[in-house]
Amino acid sequence: MLNGYSLIKNCFFAVAALLLLWQFTPFANVAIASLSPKQAAGAHRAPDHAVRSALPVATPASAKYSLSFTNQQKLADLPFPENIWQSWKDNSEDPTERTVGFPQQWRTANPGFRYERITDSNSETYVRDRFSPQISKLFSDVSDPILRADLLRYLILYADGGVWSDIDTRPAQPVSKWIPEEYANRTNFVVGIENDHNGDEIWPGVPYTVQLAQYAVLAKPGHVTMARLIERVCNKLRERLDANDWRNSTQESVSENQNRGLRARDSAPQLHLSFDEVMSTTGPFPFTAVLMEYFSEQTGEEYTGNQLMALKEPKLIGDVLVLPLDSFGWMPQLHTVEENDPLVKAIHLFIGSWRASHPD
Repeated sequence: MLNGYSLIKNCFFAVAALLLLWQFTPFANVAIASLSPKQAAGAHRAPDHAVRSALPVATPASAKYSLSFTNQQKLADLPFPENIWQSWKDNSEDPTERTVGFPQQWRTANPGFRYERITDSNSETYVRDRFSPQISKLFSDVSDPILRADLLRYLILYADGGVWSDIDTRPAQPVSKWIPEEYANRTNFVVGIENDHNGDEIWPGVPYTVQLAQYAVLAKPGHVTMARLIERVCNKLRERLDANDWRNSTQESVSENQNRGLRARDSAPQLHLSFDEVMSTTGPFPFTAVLMEYFSEQTGEEYTGNQLMALKEPKLIGDVLVLPLDSFGWMPQLHTVEENDPLVKAIHLFIGSWRASHPD
């Protein structure tokens, strides 16, 4: 009888101990007990990239256009690519009457460089081969030639680097003479001044007194400014496309929708932007803003353009070399220096053929 009682008592305490163990042991540890030693060792690690990408987390809409960039010091160890990039409707040697011989002048002035022309027929292929489906889709959705041309130049400068030149721009100096020797090992990006308003804002609502030129640029691929600019421009374009798509859809009557079917979301809505809207969406305004913000980061002071007012010599800010107004923005009527002055690097005709289809 005593042995039976002891057995019952021992069983009671064993069950109680198991219950206590179950109550106070974390479920994660119970789960780990069923894993192999190798699996258990990593069970508490943060999920890797592949796992994180599959989790249903809220991601900012802008993230789909974000790009990685190359460290400033690593870029400094790399040479500038010897490429000259332009874009036009086709591959004609002389795109316009006013630019006869310009493409050949780029080749002649830079014999060791590769000359590349992106045309209307292959621009989407270029973007699709180098960028994410989201960026490629956005580029395809934009039908306006000037908006595409603006975005394309930023994509080229980011992906391949080298010289970007508008079709109405010709060289005044070989690219090898654009960077003074004292800055050669510290420069990753070269930009010129297009407009200097001597302390006044370049445009109503634009908080800068200097406008930087995006019709002639020299860059190493993967520069952080181009990564930021592409993300900003893509988000602005998508915002405008979606708003335009919504406006168009709300103007359609119910009967029209029933007869034709709702327009597919994938179709490319047409944007009709004014001159000001082009300038602020893809043009020199966001280009200038991104670089001014970068200058502020590099120097610790807020850059407004006043720091570049009446610039006479190239100025290195971080790893960006800013050239004076005459380097890319020389015009004979200004009577500043002669066309053959070493300060003049490239000459832009400012044809602006796109303005006619984008009135103020």
